[in-house]
Amino acid sequence: MWTVQQAQACVESHAQRAALGAAEYAEKERSGFSSSSDIQIGFDVFADRDMPPFDRVAMDGVAIRFADHLAGCTSFAIAATQAAGQRPLELSHSGTCIEVMTGACLPFGADTVVRYEDLQISDGRAMLQAGLTLNMRQNVHAQGSDMRAGDRVVAKGTILTPPTWAVLATVGCGSFPVTRQPKIAILGTGDELVDIATQPLPHQIRASNGYAINAACHEFGFDRTHQALVGDQKDSLHKTFTQALESQDVLIITGAVSAGRFDCVPEVLRDLGVAEKFHKVAQRPGKPLWFGVSERGQLVFGLPGNPVSALVSCYRYVLPALFAMRGDVQCLAPRFAKLTESVDDEVFKSLAVFLPVKLHGATDGCTYATPLPLQSSGNLAALASSDGFVECPAGPPRYTSGTPLRYFSWRKNP
Repeated sequence: MWTVQQAQACVESHAQRAALGAAEYAEKERSGFSSSSDIQIGFDVFADRDMPPFDRVAMDGVAIRFADHLAGCTSFAIAATQAAGQRPLELSHSGTCIEVMTGACLPFGADTVVRYEDLQISDGRAMLQAGLTLNMRQNVHAQGSDMRAGDRVVAKGTILTPPTWAVLATVGCGSFPVTRQPKIAILGTGDELVDIATQPLPHQIRASNGYAINAACHEFGFDRTHQALVGDQKDSLHKTFTQALESQDVLIITGAVSAGRFDCVPEVLRDLGVAEKFHKVAQRPGKPLWFGVSERGQLVFGLPGNPVSALVSCYRYVLPALFAMRGDVQCLAPRFAKLTESVDDEVFKSLAVFLPVKLHGATDGCTYATPLPLQSSGNLAALASSDGFVECPAGPPRYTSGTPLRYFSWRKNP
């Protein structure tokens, strides 16, 4: 049986390969500004120059020397006009000013801009309003204050939004390698499942796994999802999986991956050419976890049908795989919380255990986690009161209060 660490390494390795394949398949080459918004940039983008590239006038008015104001000058002869897009003029003489427009270069020799609203202009002179207080370099957008040449302005894996397009245009990045947001099929299996809009019969239950996994994907920015239910019959599974493999990049299947008579998801996937990479992981909950890769390199997850097992497995394996596909180093970085009380269980000796927790901040800057009771892997009500879960690695039978453990939050920004 695979360990959690072995399973994680396997999944992330294939996710990185899938990302490379998706980049080539989706838009091999490069994307321009006419592309759709469901893509992510495939490399880091750096500023080619300071921004703004010069001391920029931020208000219409006049540019003066602040030293003249300190010397008591309140009326300035207008020497010239500086418009946006013109080469900067030079303020050569004391007691003079240059009219400037928003977006213009600050004239050489000037260091302060007084807006028109604070002036009275008459007979070629600009006079300060009585009692006006000025500050050095007011209304000047300083060169390099937004970004410096060489600064990273867009990180690899960033989802392209209108503000991102604006930054790319600002630094002259008109085409670039991209990867698309993966298309994700979320497929719930089981004859006992009905949609939430249906009144279940006594022997049926409403399907919850798909909604939880769909919400998890959307929480972390993966919104190209398709959700469906399918029965336990092999022909139904075969048809649904075939359609998903033809149109989706990632398949997340819940249920029918254990050892029951009707747990035939692995068999059907193998018949469709999906290569099994592992089946069963030494963990609780979620031991029957299945993972495979299609002939085209698509990732296929077979999550246990029990709601807690499915959701925990999604956060522990599926979401990290999606982060790896979009090159999201920040989300892949592990986070840790210290236990507020000791936990012990003989099962720790042989299995990694995922414990639901409430998270707390503290004045020492650390995150703390209080374990919550969970009677079974189907107890969604208990899970709903948690903020996430911590991972207790297999080995010691007891983890004492204060032990730092890796934690997974249900929210992107807990």
